[in-house]
Amino acid sequence: MPFGFFAPLAAVGALASGCGEETVPCKVATGPAGTAQTTGATGASGTSTTGSGGAQGGAGAGGGEQGGGNAGGNVAPADNACIGDFAFRAAGASFAPPTPKALALALTQFSFDSATEHPITIVLRSTDPAKATVAASPTSLVDFQEEFVPGLEPEFTAATIMAGRFISAAPQNMGYVRVTHETGNLDLRVGNVTIDAATASDCGQAMVSIVAIVPAAERTKTLVVSGKTTTVGALAGGSAANDFDVAMLFLAETVSFNFSNL
Repeated sequence: MPFGFFAPLAAVGALASGCGEETVPCKVATGPAGTAQTTGATGASGTSTTGSGGAQGGAGAGGGEQGGGNAGGNVAPADNACIGDFAFRAAGASFAPPTPKALALALTQFSFDSATEHPITIVLRSTDPAKATVAASPTSLVDFQEEFVPGLEPEFTAATIMAGRFISAAPQNMGYVRVTHETGNLDLRVGNVTIDAATASDCGQAMVSIVAIVPAAERTKTLVVSGKTTTVGALAGGSAANDFDVAMLFLAETVSFNFSNL
C-alpha cells in the first residue's frame, strides 16, 4: 500500500550566507516572463533572493501582462490532526539500533511479513485532544474487532496531538511486543516506551517509531531461531543483570478496535 507522504521533499530555497557580498553571489529564482502585447514591452521576470518566492514582474509599457514570481510558502502537513479514537496495527516491523544486532536480526526475521505479522498495535484516544492518551501492545482479533491480548494490556500515557503527527508526551510505563518465532510466540515485555507516529490518509495510516527498554528479567525468555533454541539474553549479549534498549520502525494501518473493552 502506498505511503506517498514518506517521499522525499524537494528543497524550497534557503538564505545564502553573505548574499550580496562581492565574493558571494546571490542565487536568484526567476518567474516566467510576462507576455508582450502588440505595443507593450515584455513584463519583467519575478525574482527572489530567499526561499519565500519571487515578486511579480512589472507590466510592459503599453499593456504587457505581468510575469509571475516563483511560488513560495511553507510545506503543508501530510495529514490532519487525529481527533477521535484510533487503533494503528503494525504491518510487520524492523528492529533497528540501539537494539543489539543479533537480537534485532532475529526479531526482524520473525516480523518481516507485513501481511501476517502484527507485533504491536498503537491505540490513540484523542476525542478531546487536551486529554489525549496513547498506548502500545499486541492485539488479537475477537469477534471482528481487535483487543489487547489478555495479560498483555499496556498502561496508557499522555499524548500530544499535532497536524499529521502524534507522540507520547511521557514514556509509557509498560507494554509488550509479540513475535511469532519458529515454534510459538515470544511476548517481550518493554518499559519506558516512547512513541512517535506520522499519519496520512485522514489518519488511516501511520509511520511509527518506538524506542523502549527491555528489563533484564526478559533475558531468560526463549525463542527458536534456525531450529535452535536460544534466549533473548544470549542474542542481546552483555551482562545478565543489565536492561537494554530496543527500537522498532513500522508502517501501520487503522483497524477496528473494541474501545468499550478498555
